[in-house]
Amino acid sequence: MGPLLRSETHKMTTIRAPWLVLGAAVALQAAASVLLVLGGTALSEGLRHDAAAQRMLLDPGDLAIFALVLGALVATTDHRHDTIVPTLLATPRRLQVVGAKAVVTAGLGLLTALAVGGTAVTLGLGLLALDGASLALGAGEVAEGWARAATVMVACALLGLGIGALLRNQVAAIVVPLVALAVLAPLAQFAMPDAHWFLPTGLEQILLERQAGAPIGAALAAGLLAAYAAGAVIAGGAVMARRDVV
Repeated sequence: MGPLLRSETHKMTTIRAPWLVLGAAVALQAAASVLLVLGGTALSEGLRHDAAAQRMLLDPGDLAIFALVLGALVATTDHRHDTIVPTLLATPRRLQVVGAKAVVTAGLGLLTALAVGGTAVTLGLGLLALDGASLALGAGEVAEGWARAATVMVACALLGLGIGALLRNQVAAIVVPLVALAVLAPLAQFAMPDAHWFLPTGLEQILLERQAGAPIGAALAAGLLAAYAAGAVIAGGAVMARRDVV
């Protein structure tokens, strides 16, 4: 498994797309932090003393779509660059390939959470200091925000991996989740206001946005999101194990 992990890691660190996705996530988080402080809204005024407002500033933003795209890239890069055949010739046991891709994908999800979370905390603390505000949150509360973001990012990256393994086409593996998030998720929230909490987007809201009216807690939401991720990877692996590669 070691050589396979090194091979998969090498693939994802030597092409530009993952770095561009990660850079876009960091840039968007930075822009959101600056706008939150300098926006001139009631929320930005509350940052001087309100713990809830500061939590919004220091928590990583809802940027799980970037982790989803990274997972799709891991699943589909071999097909896009025609390296799937040599990959499977070197490792005929396809489930081992899926397992290695899942490990690399989880690492990318964690890296995304650390990069976005580090940007939020570094910029947030700096902007609060420049504004003369005192920190109303403890280190444990900041760490909890990172842990929630890491859970969501890793799970969404694995969801992207499963979708990519099922669809195989890189463009489709990226566009389909984007359409689902932009169109289907709002429709589900409108049509099923109670049941939508149990969909991946609802679970993500519970974890990242700390929704007070949610019917379940953060721990159960994290477990259900992990189950979705595991199911997507298993389904993708099962299809890959039986499908012709060309």
